[in-house]
Amino acid sequence: MDPDQEFADEVLHRDNLPTAVTQTPLKSEDDPLKRLYSERDSPGATSSDNIPKCRIICASITTNMELTAQEKASLKKKGMPEWGYDFFTGLTNRISSASIEVKNEIKAVETRLQSSIDSKCNETLEKCIDKIAEVKVEHEVVEERVSDLEMDMAIMRDMFFEEQLQRAKDIMFSRKLNLLFCGFKENPMETEEHCEKLVRGQLGKMTVEGFPNLKDAKFLNIHRNGVYKPGQKQPRDIIVKFADEKERNAVLRGKQKCDNNIFVNQDLPWLISGIQRQLKPILKAIKGTPYQAKGRVVLKGDAIYVDNRRFTLETLTQIPKSLKFWVNNIKSNELCLVYHGNLSPFSNFFWAPIVILGIEYKFNEQYINGFKACFFKDRLTFRKIMACRNPYECKRLGQRVKGFNQKRWDAKAGDVAETVIRAKIEQSEFCRDFLLNNTKDLQIAEASAVSLWGCGFALDSDQVMDPVNWPRIGHAGRVLMDLRAELRAKMNNPPRPPPPPPLPVATVEGAAVNPLDVGATNDVEMEGLLQ
Repeated sequence: MDPDQEFADEVLHRDNLPTAVTQTPLKSEDDPLKRLYSERDSPGATSSDNIPKCRIICASITTNMELTAQEKASLKKKGMPEWGYDFFTGLTNRISSASIEVKNEIKAVETRLQSSIDSKCNETLEKCIDKIAEVKVEHEVVEERVSDLEMDMAIMRDMFFEEQLQRAKDIMFSRKLNLLFCGFKENPMETEEHCEKLVRGQLGKMTVEGFPNLKDAKFLNIHRNGVYKPGQKQPRDIIVKFADEKERNAVLRGKQKCDNNIFVNQDLPWLISGIQRQLKPILKAIKGTPYQAKGRVVLKGDAIYVDNRRFTLETLTQIPKSLKFWVNNIKSNELCLVYHGNLSPFSNFFWAPIVILGIEYKFNEQYINGFKACFFKDRLTFRKIMACRNPYECKRLGQRVKGFNQKRWDAKAGDVAETVIRAKIEQSEFCRDFLLNNTKDLQIAEASAVSLWGCGFALDSDQVMDPVNWPRIGHAGRVLMDLRAELRAKMNNPPRPPPPPPLPVATVEGAAVNPLDVGATNDVEMEGLLQ
């Protein structure tokens, strides 16, 4: 069948008309719809004759426009009756009116719905804001309590540090025959025999003078440290307790012969281990300098022994200056002196206790990061820093200060440097003598590439030894050179002694009289005149 024929039959068939058209009541015999159907059903009329009419009618309904006079004339020529045009024009108008009403109703519903949603959202938002405020208040209270508890714990740790240290020494003594073997892969089902086989395999590779058969060393006990946990990332260490202390020490001396991924360490309490981590660089520096001690230099427990003299972190400045343990942390030439590392007396990590405003700090780094925490009102971090006994731990805590702002801190860092470095130089005789006797008139700078405290280059940089290359001197170098100038000025121009107090004045009959003018010849007579 022709597509146009199908289109005409579909549009003009009453059953396929829109519902609004089919439900329109027929009021009289002159109803245009009846006339349209009567013409359709009249003898000799075909659907194909009405195809142009259908297209024009559909276009009128679709575009919702009235036909022009020319279009009306064209329809009349083609046989479109006037009532047909009137019918579809009225139908179009009714559809347009209904469409407008529906749109207005939809818009009103949307407005009411949006208003209801906004009201509910605002109400819910206000409740959430109030709840957040309550939670913040509760959080501040809890944080305050936690801060107080941590401060109390820090105070207790400081109060009982000596007791803890003594207890750690007792534990260390009980473990004096132990060694830790680290790095062996772990099997959850392994036995002590398997651990012993692994350890003896490494002992067989060691060659220590006087101990040719370390593989056959006698063990009192061997086991893994702690309890196995499924999914653990690192294997547990193997603890070996030797029967002979000499064999144990020999293994410790020959530990370099182990495989690359196997390490042998002493079994120390955590407190002693932390102290030794800070003392080992000092021990290494003393042993590596050409200024050797007369006797042995050993690290034992919480102290370094130099010529049988005991030195701890607190007494580090009492190590003989002839050993020059700082030489690996300082470089100098005819132009400048630069330093970096905790063994330099100028370093903020150098253990030189200071007192500022009645509070004692173990090293400059503790004051700097404690001040940073106070400056940004982070009480909890401040108390952690004050309880810390390791400068590196203090720096790590200072990097976690809440509310930190780099621009504000940079603006304040100069004043902090002035305060803390001046306190160290004035209160530490060791650091003051080092500044006056070892720096001559050289420019001084901290060899730091990333901090405003330093000159912009690292200690191992090729450009650090020429001040012309420095982008800045840095806070530390500036303060040190100013203090050096002040101290030398005081040494060259010592203060004059204060003048003697004025002679006491006596009165005779209300007039001031010099005792020397009234015949006083000794202290007794002078005292009588003054009464």
